[in-house]
Amino acid sequence: MNSENDQWNIADNEFSLWLYGKKQDGSRTLTDILKSTYLVFRKEQRFRLETICKKSFDYLQKKVKEEEKKKLARTLELTENSVMFSVSKSEYGHWLKLTEEKNEKIINGILSKNQQVFNDLYEYEFPKTVRLITKNSGNIDSANDIFQDALVILIEKANRNELDLTCSIETYLYSICRIL
Repeated sequence: MNSENDQWNIADNEFSLWLYGKKQDGSRTLTDILKSTYLVFRKEQRFRLETICKKSFDYLQKKVKEEEKKKLARTLELTENSVMFSVSKSEYGHWLKLTEEKNEKIINGILSKNQQVFNDLYEYEFPKTVRLITKNSGNIDSANDIFQDALVILIEKANRNELDLTCSIETYLYSICRIL
């Protein structure tokens, strides 16, 4: 019995090294079982997230169509506005606190699978990913896949308490998409 526990402990250590990219080879059967379990779990996580993301994507498409109708009715030109702002040193502490609170609210919403949080992310953050991907010869389907993968990575890091944010969650999510 003790020998069996030792084998699982060794496999668990090898798996942790593999997970963090510190060791690529694992020839033990138990380590391979842990790796397979992790990959199956990740695939299931992405599958469960796919339904929520699809609802948010549909929500975004509907909202875009409504906005287009409003703009056509008013005969306004579509222009992309960029918002610039500066924060003074005295306001920085307050701004940082607001960012931390917002990050926490978004992370809690993602982990609890709050549909409104996903809708907001798709409404405000997904278009940035679409622009990034289409500028690099991709399409909206590729952008959707990359955005979902970024959400899975974000969820995994949050679940493992490895999410150490030094920026807004939006910037972090965009950075993951850019890397992917």
